[in-house]
Amino acid sequence: MSESVILELQDLAADSRNNIADVLRKAYLVATKLDLPEFSNWLSRELHGYGVDDAVPEYRKVHAELKAENPYHGQVPFLIGDQRVVDKLCNVEMRESVPAIVQLLSSKGGTFQLTLPPDIVQVLMGIQKSYAPLYPVRIVERSEFANILEAVRTAILEWALRLEKEGIVGEGVRFSSQERERAAANIRIQNFQGILGNVSHSSVAQQIVNIQQGDFDGVRRYLAQNRVTDTDIAELEVALQTEKESNGSKFGPQVSSWIGKMVKKAADGSWDMAVETAAHLLATALWAYYGHGVG
Repeated sequence: MSESVILELQDLAADSRNNIADVLRKAYLVATKLDLPEFSNWLSRELHGYGVDDAVPEYRKVHAELKAENPYHGQVPFLIGDQRVVDKLCNVEMRESVPAIVQLLSSKGGTFQLTLPPDIVQVLMGIQKSYAPLYPVRIVERSEFANILEAVRTAILEWALRLEKEGIVGEGVRFSSQERERAAANIRIQNFQGILGNVSHSSVAQQIVNIQQGDFDGVRRYLAQNRVTDTDIAELEVALQTEKESNGSKFGPQVSSWIGKMVKKAADGSWDMAVETAAHLLATALWAYYGHGVG
């Protein structure tokens, strides 16, 4: 009798010296042979990375620190006046593949730098409390990435043990029809804490942006589509009438104040919009109004 692939998988997952990518590939083979699409999809995303529209498991949410690149003092705290905004931006969903994370951890250093999308960088530089705008970056401790790999390894081990408990062990890499039926009936991804858990998925505004330079009616329509109130839109109109130009990298003080207020509303929940999504749509609207790109 050939050795059970389930027992092989248990041995692979239980020993942290074994390559986690090898563990994932073996687990993907098992999930595919047992025709468990939820597990196959999860394992495939861990191997190849999560797309922008994929929900991200709880264990892939890491905490970062928001810093500014000061040319004289190195990395310093990035000051924008509201810690809630900073906290929202620093809860990062890691979408990179497990092999990419392994490669990252092979490099030296106790911390890693995560870039921010260009539109969010522009918004942050426009509203920060600094005389000379400083470039923002997110810094993540090495342990945050290592914890992702350990969570994946542990989840696979728990899954393989559960398969054996249900009498699903196979012969080599082959499973009987009865084993596949038991797997379909009893092995559900929702039963495994740490695999998906409570996932969150922030939708990014998908409306077509049709705003010409100086076209506030276009700005009004775009913001209204994204649940910005009439009162807030009217305040922005006054600010834009006062500050008709931008220098291409920083908004004027009144527009900056309005953006800061809106980002804070996203952070405290009074505007039903994720902070990163809010920053994206505000930058999209305002830079289009000023005739600048956001990239």
